[in-house]
Amino acid sequence: MIHQKSLFFLILALIVAVASAGRTTVRVHNGTECIDGPSIWYEGSRNYTRSGIPCQRWDVDTPHKPIFTPKDGGNHNSCRNPDHDQMGTWCYTTNSSVKWEYCEIPKCPDDSIVAWTSYNVNNRTAKVLSFEADPEIVRQRAGSSPSVSIKPVFASGRVPAEYWTLASDYGEQKIFFLDYRSSYFGIHDLKTNTTSIHLEGMGAGVEGIAYDWATKNVYWTDSEQNWVMVADSNFKYYTPIFRPQDETPYAIAVHARKRLIFISLFKTMGSKIITLDMAGGNRKELFKFPDVFDVTGLTIDYTDDKLYWTDFTGYGSLVVCSGLDGTNKSRKYFSTSSILWGVASYLNYIYATDVRTRFMVEGKYYYVWWISKTQTADSRLKLGNYRLSEKPRGITVLSKNEEYSLDRDNELGSCESSPPCDHLCLPMVNQTRVCVCSVGYELQNGAQCVTPVAKTDRLLLADQGQAKIFQVGLSSTSDKINTTVVVPLSMKSIPYAVDVSATTNLMFWSDIKTKTINRASWDGSYSITILKNKTVKTLAVEPRIDLVFFADDHTQYIYVAKQSGLYYRPIMTEKSNVSRIGKIVLDYTRRFVYWSDSHSTEGKGQILRMRYDGTDRKVILDGLHWPEAITIDQEGHRLFVADSKLGVIYEYKTDILDDLISASGAENKTWHVSKQTDRSNVYISDIKVSGGFLYMFDKVTTHIERFKLGENTENVSVADYGPHLFYRIHSFAVYSVTLGVYIRKLDNPCRTRYMPCHHMCVVISSEDSKCICQEGYELNGEVDCIISRERDTPPEPMNCPDDVIVRIGPCQESSEFQWDEIVWLDDHTEQRNLVISGPQKRKLTVIVGESHISYSATDERGNVGECVFSVTVIQDTCPIPNIDSNVFKKTQTSCKAVPGIMSFNVSCENPDYKISADNIASFDEIMVRCQNDVAWVPSTAGFKCIKPMSPPPVAPVAPPTPAATPPTIPARTPAPTPAPTPAPTPYRPVPTPNIDHSVAPPRSKPRMRTTAGTPATPVAGAIQQAGGLTGGDQAAIAIVVLIVLGIVLAVGVFYWRRSGTGSFAFPIFWKTTTDDQSTLENNEVEGSHSYSVFH
Repeated sequence: MIHQKSLFFLILALIVAVASAGRTTVRVHNGTECIDGPSIWYEGSRNYTRSGIPCQRWDVDTPHKPIFTPKDGGNHNSCRNPDHDQMGTWCYTTNSSVKWEYCEIPKCPDDSIVAWTSYNVNNRTAKVLSFEADPEIVRQRAGSSPSVSIKPVFASGRVPAEYWTLASDYGEQKIFFLDYRSSYFGIHDLKTNTTSIHLEGMGAGVEGIAYDWATKNVYWTDSEQNWVMVADSNFKYYTPIFRPQDETPYAIAVHARKRLIFISLFKTMGSKIITLDMAGGNRKELFKFPDVFDVTGLTIDYTDDKLYWTDFTGYGSLVVCSGLDGTNKSRKYFSTSSILWGVASYLNYIYATDVRTRFMVEGKYYYVWWISKTQTADSRLKLGNYRLSEKPRGITVLSKNEEYSLDRDNELGSCESSPPCDHLCLPMVNQTRVCVCSVGYELQNGAQCVTPVAKTDRLLLADQGQAKIFQVGLSSTSDKINTTVVVPLSMKSIPYAVDVSATTNLMFWSDIKTKTINRASWDGSYSITILKNKTVKTLAVEPRIDLVFFADDHTQYIYVAKQSGLYYRPIMTEKSNVSRIGKIVLDYTRRFVYWSDSHSTEGKGQILRMRYDGTDRKVILDGLHWPEAITIDQEGHRLFVADSKLGVIYEYKTDILDDLISASGAENKTWHVSKQTDRSNVYISDIKVSGGFLYMFDKVTTHIERFKLGENTENVSVADYGPHLFYRIHSFAVYSVTLGVYIRKLDNPCRTRYMPCHHMCVVISSEDSKCICQEGYELNGEVDCIISRERDTPPEPMNCPDDVIVRIGPCQESSEFQWDEIVWLDDHTEQRNLVISGPQKRKLTVIVGESHISYSATDERGNVGECVFSVTVIQDTCPIPNIDSNVFKKTQTSCKAVPGIMSFNVSCENPDYKISADNIASFDEIMVRCQNDVAWVPSTAGFKCIKPMSPPPVAPVAPPTPAATPPTIPARTPAPTPAPTPAPTPYRPVPTPNIDHSVAPPRSKPRMRTTAGTPATPVAGAIQQAGGLTGGDQAAIAIVVLIVLGIVLAVGVFYWRRSGTGSFAFPIFWKTTTDDQSTLENNEVEGSHSYSVFH
């Protein structure tokens, strides 16, 4: 019994040891031996081929002399795969007539897949595609065919759409992805084949996603907000944990067991790879420029506990690995013809997406590469690719082998070893886990998250991107202004415009997605919808008489409604065909409605005014550039108008406006905010006045700013107010206790009426009021409302599109926009009998600026309904470069040198000098490109003119001696492994990799194969440093040239292919609106195996 127990525990210990090493390759499935994992790991005892021939020992020479020998020495005759053959294990046979044969040991069932994003550049659609994660399974499935079918995982229903990055959860069978064109996060459930959308509006700047399968948290980098965020797996709670200074976070990977975050930080000539703990602290630097250049992808190799990344050096792409602590850095693969982007790991393989566009007669194509982490028995690298017709980018692997530690983690610092957190649990190492709260919540007692919503003076901000209303305190103490609190609404909504009643503290907001106006208590605990079927982008609350004024964005009518939502009617229906109402504001003292109208044309903007009942309408200001934000200082009796695109704010006294036909010539104060803050791009979306300060929100900087109002308008000090936590703020409101006191003192004729109005009462002066009725009703006397005898409403568009913003690159002149057919609903006339006018084609080429599309429908009674929407095209551009014309000579900035990318060339004014960007390499001229449409790369700040040294004379080279052996028959001696070399520096002339171009030695002569194998490709070799040469160096070079003819030819071809331009070109890696530009190179990677893919 003791012996049996001992044997049992011995076997158990062996199983655990093998499992922990990640090398369990032999299993039994349905009574048959099978290989679990790469066949190169197979160490079983199978010793006969598929036809039953016994295997020959690997260490004997009869009846066949082996070319390959397993790494275990081969003192056996078991099946092995020493040359990484994708068809699996094989052996030399004991039959003298059959040199070798496959063993055909089947693969064990494996549901692991590699999935990547796929973008169709022609129709701008996105999908996620997948293959089996094991390339041997794909190869064996393909058989002798050069093509293999691909499995679509899911596709986007939106156009345009482009999935940028993705991560996966094998345990829950989910894929997390980012559509940056629609700016949302998505989760696709593989079990139910359903996709859900989250945080729409927060994804425009997301570059990389990583998933922590141990704690079920999602991490991502955001280059626009310049932070690293963490969220739960449903994106319900999220918060920033790391904000670098003067560096842009890009690629990201998470080690779930080590509890480490790996991040690449991009900076021109200053990029880095760093590690953080799971809470964003304890920053440690692993690598910095020039060890890394532009790292676009990071992944964790759980099999060998290593870090892998893709890096673009300016003249080629690298796949590099290192230990988790940055030691043992090694280049696994180098290519001058690829732009490698995303990277993922699976057992013995590394996958990388290649976003470079190749061209063939059939059209464009792209690659997904797989690279073996280990070399063959003769020290060669095995790799291959899948050829695709659509551009890949993000890539992930779903496999139990990459999430092998799915058991509970009870170690110190884990989330399972501590009490639960309300929102997010972040595991730590050798210390208690950390609880953090979502944006707008406050942590209490170490684990609880609360929202300390206050009734005091505050700003209320409607963030459409986060689908939340935030509260920022109005206080002189810093602890209040730096705290952002989310208002926990009891209903799901995406707020757009917001206002608050100064007397009741009730909040009102619009939702353009659901086409509603909603109301809630000050703390959000009680929320209701008061109006439906209205697309409202601006509203204003009248607190004395319980009214709300709003503009319908589709009809461009201004309405008044009861705060209960029971009654509403239009009070302004006179408009031009290009009317575009920006904001509405109320003058409580003089009972006027003010609104801005840009008329969709720069320089044609107006500020208009009317009474609460719609009478006495007139233009107050005319000829403004692009007015949108307006506000009233109620107690100071001042009107403020923001010319949003110019960054200019005007101030007018409202009592002067009463006596003027137009305020265009009235005395005013002007604040040039854009000049004072030295910003070239500005868009002020809203402004408010409180406590002697003017608060504003700039959509470019995406945060609240303020300045002190006073007599001096020249020296305005604009300062940030509150934290930088917002995405899309179109509107914000101010609640002030003192304003409520002031309003309560104003006369209210509606309350002193001898008889209350049946529907609504509006104040028209300090003594008079007026009753108005619901739309479709009319007054019967002074207070009663009855159904109108001629009740009829104009046709209503049911699917009028919302306004759209399209961003294009500096080299684009226009963009295509298309929409669905407009569906109309009328109370008397069917749609087929409506007279509809508008564009016949539902596709428009829009140029920079704002274009308006207008439809109208006339019913049989002559009522006219309208559908008006705009398409705003914003052209991103880099700032004017700062070049010293006395030292440098700059060509005209254009888009011709590199199609689709703005660039210019810089050279030295003195023709005897060369230009350098790093004091190492110098050139006749350097090409500078507009990167990410915001910055010039390389930075011109580091340019210098250097007088070159005269090169030493080079001895003539004798003609090469012909090779003694045919080049197709390589020596049997294994190729030496290239020595590691220091990382290359940027802007250096393109080096020549030391690559062995011989093919893998054959197993027989000739070698007969039933199917085409995958030849091996050598590892990229050392990159030599440039510098002056001594006489001994010259002699050594001459000898090397004489002996290695192949290397000389490779160098010649290499430079000949790049002789078409004398400019140095630094590639672009960021999101662009144009396709990657490149040309097809005939010699891709020698020895690689390529598959065409059927979609």
